[in-house]
Amino acid sequence: MIGVVDHPHARRPRLAGPPRGERLRRERTARDLRRRAALERDAEAGPGAGPGPAGGPVGEPARAAWRRRQADAYLALPPWARAWRTWRSWGPLRRALAVLAVAIAWTVAALPLRAGGIATYRTSEIGFAVIVALAPVLAALPPRRRGRFADPIPVRPGGPWGRGRQALILRRAGLGAVLAGAGVLTWLVATGPGVDEHGLGRKTTAHHLADGRTVREAVARVCPGAAPARLTWLGGDRYRADLPGGGRLVVDAATGRPERPVRC
Repeated sequence: MIGVVDHPHARRPRLAGPPRGERLRRERTARDLRRRAALERDAEAGPGAGPGPAGGPVGEPARAAWRRRQADAYLALPPWARAWRTWRSWGPLRRALAVLAVAIAWTVAALPLRAGGIATYRTSEIGFAVIVALAPVLAALPPRRRGRFADPIPVRPGGPWGRGRQALILRRAGLGAVLAGAGVLTWLVATGPGVDEHGLGRKTTAHHLADGRTVREAVARVCPGAAPARLTWLGGDRYRADLPGGGRLVVDAATGRPERPVRC
């Protein structure tokens, strides 16, 4: 009998893994289990959670069921109530870091507004400075640090809040608001009123494109036959055109006239 020897470079058949949808469901289930375990630990460590008349039940089976009920009650709360309990459970350092994260998010969110001429760099800078200045104030203000399960949680019928009808309505409303905001932002970037970096008037993408055509026409009129120039916005209606041969001229896009001196 002749045996078959696998070639070292032969392609071996791949083992079929679980479908993508099933894998995502497993990962989501694992995340939910880890979250519930963390909530049950917080409930066990919370003030007034000790066994006895003033705390939870006595006995491990009863306490395990009590911890599960506490986690279910917490997950049934709306997100703003959970956020408030989480904020109260943090210390000053975590609160300050959270406010600083909001400051960074503000800077990132202002980038498309600045690119469209709807906001200036100073707007982004002032907003960042204000939020950073509020960080130590919000970190030191009451309420004092307390656990998420320090106050009794009202028991609500049904499962977690995120799977209810109210959550679905809010998610749809939020998605609609995001899409509407994106549409409005796109319209403002293209045609809407904006301000330039020096606060001298409207400067959106559409305005810069129109100014660029005016400046290039002025360059072609003053320097016939010159290669395409590289334009730099100087603020307001003034643009600098740098020619490949070393020439340079500044053009006022409002009048279409170059300023002196002109070097072609």
